[in-house]
Amino acid sequence: MTGTHEWARYDIVSDVPQSAARILILTGLRGRGTLWADGFQLDVVGNDVPVNDDHRWRGWAITPAKYQQVLDQTVRRNGHPTIRMKSIGETGMNDWITYDRTMPDVTPFRGKRVKMSAMIKCEDVKGSSGPVIRSVGQANSTLKMDEQRGKRPMKGTIDWKLYSTYLNVPATAADLSVGVTLNGSGKVWIDDLRLEIVDDAQPR
Repeated sequence: MTGTHEWARYDIVSDVPQSAARILILTGLRGRGTLWADGFQLDVVGNDVPVNDDHRWRGWAITPAKYQQVLDQTVRRNGHPTIRMKSIGETGMNDWITYDRTMPDVTPFRGKRVKMSAMIKCEDVKGSSGPVIRSVGQANSTLKMDEQRGKRPMKGTIDWKLYSTYLNVPATAADLSVGVTLNGSGKVWIDDLRLEIVDDAQPR
């Protein structure tokens, strides 16, 4: 939600792990504005209701009104449309959007070295862009970021190219988020996102 809206119902559908100790229900507000919430309700639904939590691929940003993420039918690769992220209006170097997902089960990745790769092209990127991996701890804390943090390789205008980054996943990781990020302004198209285990993690 951005801008001004009248009352509307919003739903989150998520699978609850067998090992869950509790469920927290809350709303959050990032940035300026006022938010009212009422009528919280928790229900059990059938498997025919699709999950819409963070395990799905989605674009998200701290300043969502400054960015747009769509399936671009006009920029195609290998015959199919691609995902486009672009800035809208003025953005600063601290503004960003990331197209990513949280892995539904982090168990196979703990203690392993992983590689995130994607085909990416960009146009007029004034900040930087590239693949990203985030190892998540308790309470959504960041345990460790991938090796390209602070030096994402894509700037300016570049045609389709394969980019990769790596992370040694801590044994204590609670979640693992992977995707492609855009810092600052510009346009980025992405396709063929892949996460793979490349080796047992080594200290570095």
